[in-house]
Amino acid sequence: MFPLQLFFSSFMILGTFLMLFSPNYVSIWVGLELNFFGFLPLMADMKETQTLEASMKYFLVQAFGSSIFLTGLFLLTYSNFMNTNFNFPHTLMILAISVKLGIAPFYFWLPSVMSGLSWKNCILLNTFQKFGPMLLFTHLFSWNSFILMMIITTSLIGGMMGMSQTQVRSILAYSSLVHMSWILSLGFYSLCYMLLYMFIYFILSSLVFMHSAKKNSIRISSTTPKKLSLLASLLSLGGMPPFTGFSMKLLGLQILISEASIMLTSMLVLSSLLSLYFYLNLLFSWMSQTSLSTEILTKTESVMIITMSFGLT
Repeated sequence: MFPLQLFFSSFMILGTFLMLFSPNYVSIWVGLELNFFGFLPLMADMKETQTLEASMKYFLVQAFGSSIFLTGLFLLTYSNFMNTNFNFPHTLMILAISVKLGIAPFYFWLPSVMSGLSWKNCILLNTFQKFGPMLLFTHLFSWNSFILMMIITTSLIGGMMGMSQTQVRSILAYSSLVHMSWILSLGFYSLCYMLLYMFIYFILSSLVFMHSAKKNSIRISSTTPKKLSLLASLLSLGGMPPFTGFSMKLLGLQILISEASIMLTSMLVLSSLLSLYFYLNLLFSWMSQTSLSTEILTKTESVMIITMSFGLT
């Protein structure tokens, strides 16, 4: 299987580079499709019914997003040919990228798909598969009230819907909506801070996925070093001071306060508080079900925990 995995992974990487460095919309669409068709075989597992169902959902949603993008591209070409000022094609393209990302109003598929994937594929879906579309979203389109409402809605949905979840994958999926709202907001004002936030978030979420157990519930059983490492990662993702996640939100907040609207900044802070609540709720439930042993941390594990515990500021 390794040669096939390498082959399909190369399609994912090639598609991402193509969509980021394409000179026109057609090449961007080709890059999106290469990335999609490279990831789909990696996530499909013929032995697992739940994984097959998640793969089919992902295929249908991504195909729907691609059709919207092509429709917008056709209308944009037509409006340019007719020399008309027609904004509807750009709106369709915005909606197409939102489908690809899983943000409002098309957020519903992301928690459902992530719940059926393996942890390895959850990492890919939550990190690498979002990198290209998020950069496209902030560079292809200009900031407007429609995008503002999409980002605010996404952040609030992620914060409120996550409070009622008890499965780790679903919690991380709704948490990703909150983080994507921060990343997309920063992307319209500072590419540097956007990439920094994205990089830290990808590392933290990957650590959580790698340390999580195979069971899809809040009962996480592991050794004491792994528990402490997972604890630090979850609190950091929730934005608890003085962890790294709080520092990256604080840096982003400084940019948004000076550049963005008060309403956007307030909603992002509110959604972050809600996400912190359900992370703490998850941890309290987990700690009430498990007891710590007296294992000794290795040097590597200690460094990992200390690194995640310190902020950047």
